[in-house]
Amino acid sequence: MELFNPNSKIDFMRWRKVALGISAILMVISAAIIFVRGLDYGLDFTGGANIEVSYDSAIDVADVRAALTAGGFDKAVVQTYGGTNDFAIRIV
Repeated sequence: MELFNPNSKIDFMRWRKVALGISAILMVISAAIIFVRGLDYGLDFTGGANIEVSYDSAIDVADVRAALTAGGFDKAVVQTYGGTNDFAIRIV
């Protein structure tokens, strides 16, 4: 079984300037996006903990946030997943 034709003649060098230009434009756009938006470091680099909590009954996200704020975790990020009983809490 042949995947590529061994006798094919593709002139790659003819398109080298176009490919270089496209690559340069994409690199400049990528660098600009990084400088404008900044990097969003994950938990590995910022430190902290990721806690998954599951309650027996449905509870509101605002109640979980209020309990964390009362406990001294003002910067905690609370996200629901699965259902209304499951939460992922990221404490930085």
